[in-house]
Amino acid sequence: MAQDRLVMGVDLGTTNSCVGVWLNGRVEIVPSDQGTRTTPSCVAFTDRERLIGEGANHQVATNASNTVFDVKRLIGRSFSKTDAKYWPFQVTEDSNDNPRIKVSYLGKEKEFSPEEISAMVLVKMKETAEAYFNRSRQRQAVVPLITTAVITVPAYFNGSQRQATMDAGFIAGFNFMRIINEPTAAAIAFSVNRDCSKSTVLVYDLGGGTLDVSLLVIKKGVLQVMATSGDSHLGGEDFTNNMVDRFVNEFKSKNPHIRSDISCDKKALGRLRRSCEDAKRRLSTVPLIPVEVDALFQGIDFQSTITRDQFQELNVDLFSRCMEPVRRCLADAKMDKNKVDDVVLVGGSTRIPHVLKLVKDFFGGKELSRNINADEAVAYGATVQAAVLTFPGLNLPKVLDITPFSHGIGMPQGVMCVLFPRNTTIPTRWSNEMEFTTRKGNPSSLDIKLYEGERASLSVLSWSNAIKVLFRMDVNGMLRVRATDHESGQEGKVTIRNNVRRLRTEEIERMVKDANNYKAQDEDYRKNVQARNDIENLLYTMANTIMKLQDLVARLLLHEATPEEETQTPAYQDSAARLLPEATPEEETQTPAHQDSAARLLLEATPEEETQTPAHQDSAARLLPEATPEEETQTPAHQDSAARLLLEATPEEETQTPAHQDSAARLLPEAIPEEETQTPGH
Repeated sequence: MAQDRLVMGVDLGTTNSCVGVWLNGRVEIVPSDQGTRTTPSCVAFTDRERLIGEGANHQVATNASNTVFDVKRLIGRSFSKTDAKYWPFQVTEDSNDNPRIKVSYLGKEKEFSPEEISAMVLVKMKETAEAYFNRSRQRQAVVPLITTAVITVPAYFNGSQRQATMDAGFIAGFNFMRIINEPTAAAIAFSVNRDCSKSTVLVYDLGGGTLDVSLLVIKKGVLQVMATSGDSHLGGEDFTNNMVDRFVNEFKSKNPHIRSDISCDKKALGRLRRSCEDAKRRLSTVPLIPVEVDALFQGIDFQSTITRDQFQELNVDLFSRCMEPVRRCLADAKMDKNKVDDVVLVGGSTRIPHVLKLVKDFFGGKELSRNINADEAVAYGATVQAAVLTFPGLNLPKVLDITPFSHGIGMPQGVMCVLFPRNTTIPTRWSNEMEFTTRKGNPSSLDIKLYEGERASLSVLSWSNAIKVLFRMDVNGMLRVRATDHESGQEGKVTIRNNVRRLRTEEIERMVKDANNYKAQDEDYRKNVQARNDIENLLYTMANTIMKLQDLVARLLLHEATPEEETQTPAYQDSAARLLPEATPEEETQTPAHQDSAARLLLEATPEEETQTPAHQDSAARLLPEATPEEETQTPAHQDSAARLLLEATPEEETQTPAHQDSAARLLPEAIPEEETQTPGH
């Protein structure tokens, strides 16, 4: 196996994303640059740089209008103001009702599509995986290795949302990808290394923005998805939104004198949201949590509490929606709930105690499976699927997935002709053919309405000419069409258009180019920051060295340095070799080397040598009363007091004292002839 070919699985989540790589024959979940095993699906824009992940998440409180999150709730959808009120960033719509995100970046107003923001998160995950791989191989330079990936989507994503996710992958630089449903990926993770002949598993995946439920049968290494259901707009963010609404109203009621509306302050809402998110997580382990935000709005502090029971009452409508997809999934599969062997919980929101209780009670108190990590299971399964597709022959589970919605075409009678019912196993073959007889002669093109969903009633259509159309559903759950003229047999080009939600080819090409430019700008900024940090570190090191040298020199001058320190200074080491050979015996007694060894030699020194050692000089003053007149003339104490003793000294002593030697020249004119013969001048 050529392990230099790296494959990657990505759980592209609403709140957090997770990435895994296939390394050394197994899945490794890659930690982020902050050391965490998940990365916030968040992008922040500043006047200097673009931040992705944890760094961007910290910008919510300080740079709210330019920090983008929850983009998974925008991708592949038409614009809706329902969620916009909870977002501090600005979301507008273009002429086709496509959502567009407006931010200020590098001092300019910029507009991004949801696909571009998702692509930025994917690039971050790709770079994280590549850096991890290169560290494991002890390579110094990061070499781009990943061109393929398996990316997960909610099982209840429709074709527009799936196509938009694939577009984000293309913008991020992936040449070939596979889209896999999140609960299916979790089931793969559950089945790896699990020895069972046959098992019926229900996966309950409640994440940050969506709820997915899938029923699978695992048999002899094959995962057959039997049915799937879900709610594409139910997740942890909705619970957080309800908490934000509650505390906004509480702040208003506590401060009726404030005329300004806190709901219009994006920065205040961003800070409150972070506190609510933290409180929601902590309520999973403790029954009561304080919610406090200093200077929340107009300098006013906010303090409150919320209990687990209050949280449950606040979100009663959301909890009532949590079990309906389970009932629908079991009904579609014609499966009795008592025949389900394992219930697997996936997604961070399954840690909410009341969600656990609802699921457990529905299955009659059945013990819920927790042998996989709820935050990492989807990325783990996606990575296994990437390895299966890349390296043939691996003994890993194979997957047979299904489409969550019915697909069909509009008929002239105003009804939908269903070609692929929901829960159809994919991929399908080119087996569905229909002929359309037109009322107009020889048209240059033919519009055929394709529908996705469960509504049977449609607007009345009319066609022209006899056309044979063949339909195929691929492994990504995307509908492909081929058309042939019945009379000429000529195959025509088929374009599936959805102008409201999908990107045109030229738009994708522009976004790819922009993504490369943004990456280059980020790299330049990082290089500049690194260069500045290197210079600052060098200056700090130099300043620190200079301070140490100054301190050492000062102590040397004041005789505070220890003999050992003195012999280790560069100045001493540099000059010792030059000075020592030329030094006189008297100079040698003043060198650091002599001072360093004086203490060791003191006990062995002769009486005459002892009078010249630093130890003797240091203690001479204390020994002065016992010193002989001849020794006193050599001690520092005697030298220091010689001037005072000069007048009392005998003529013979005066000629031996330093004071006498120092003043001999001045005293010489007054000296008597006998004294002159004893002076150094004489």
